[in-house]
Amino acid sequence: MGEQAQSPAWLDKAFVRTALRHAYPANAHLEVLALQVAPALGAGENYCSSLYRVAATTAVAAGSGGEGAAGEEHRVLVKVLPAGGEGEWASLVAESRLFTKEAQVMADVLPEMMALLAEAAARAGQPPPPPFAARCLHHGKQPGPGAFLVLQDLSPEGFRMRERVVGLGAAEARVALRALARLHASSAVLLRRRPALFDGLLSIFDDAGRDTRSVYYPRSLRRTANTLAAWTDFPPHYAEKILALEDKFFPKLQEVNRPRPGKFNALIHGDFWTNNLLFRYEDDEVQDVRMVDFQLTHVGNPAIDLVLFRFVSLTEETFDSEWPALLEEYRAALAAALASLAGPGDEERKQSVPAAPTAEELRAWLTEAAPYAVLAACVWAASVRRDVGRLDLDAVVHSDDASRDVHTAPTFCRWLRKLVPVLEREGVLDAF
Repeated sequence: MGEQAQSPAWLDKAFVRTALRHAYPANAHLEVLALQVAPALGAGENYCSSLYRVAATTAVAAGSGGEGAAGEEHRVLVKVLPAGGEGEWASLVAESRLFTKEAQVMADVLPEMMALLAEAAARAGQPPPPPFAARCLHHGKQPGPGAFLVLQDLSPEGFRMRERVVGLGAAEARVALRALARLHASSAVLLRRRPALFDGLLSIFDDAGRDTRSVYYPRSLRRTANTLAAWTDFPPHYAEKILALEDKFFPKLQEVNRPRPGKFNALIHGDFWTNNLLFRYEDDEVQDVRMVDFQLTHVGNPAIDLVLFRFVSLTEETFDSEWPALLEEYRAALAAALASLAGPGDEERKQSVPAAPTAEELRAWLTEAAPYAVLAACVWAASVRRDVGRLDLDAVVHSDDASRDVHTAPTFCRWLRKLVPVLEREGVLDAF
């Protein structure tokens, strides 16, 4: 991840004009009169891209038949490879086709999933559910930014990100899990009806960057075990158990992130945590959510999203005591969405809708996802449960000192003390 420049040279009126004309074909004569560009996130808050917020004042030539009036403002987000495109982390993002994957999901797959849900709602005489994400207005590759996405900016509608270090409480978690259930349900049906839409959506453990990750993730796990071992007031067997997982860690991550033959498979967000969720509030009560960042999306076990969400996103008060109720809320929402997609009559349509999991089956999904729970809790949490500040991922990947700093940060260590006993109590450390 690199520093975000205030206004890259390529992000000019011509670039934005092309994107807006692509997004709104009726405005083929749209012109950009003025442009404001600023970083959309603070340094250290995005890992696989640079993100810019753009406000464009536009006009449509008189008599052109366009839709926009002079002086109309368009608000968009422009997402590109990490600024500068240098360093192994930026190369890893490029090699892994993360932008190509995200464009495929946002432009091709999500709209089809939303269409299924809208059709189901119409059959029941109900309004369509809210969208999963911002609209993808344009995407491609060109000199300057390289791969890019132009997305609808949701901030004017009141959507905002929660504090990463604070985490999500039960109210936000319920709203997020209901949306996740709709994502899993609609994609499970679409996967059965139109599997070709999902071609090429490999997990990051099987893509072109797997060689780097096969070294980094086990090493990071070992670093967490070393942190635990250094605590004289902490039972030593925790560190021993985690260290014993090192050699089989990456092969197990590859295994659990692949589609499961004959079982319930769905589109997995793959990065379902606080920074990739935008919430809208009214009178301080959460009303709605949108997902962002579909770069790690793949097909597989829905529990992958659940364990990452739990161990990386939730507050210390929520992730343990309230998790059973939240999990049941997800299961109920998944069952309701699947029932709606099946609908009355039309046996052929019903045959493409998988059965909703029982509580016991959902627990089995979670057990299968145990390696991902360890990844979330002992590796990724070290990066996201840190104090606010820029994280140099190239340094973390290659430098022992930088890696040690991340794995001994006070906020992560406080979290680890609460989390590791839960992993053992629930059998996660013994599940693979």
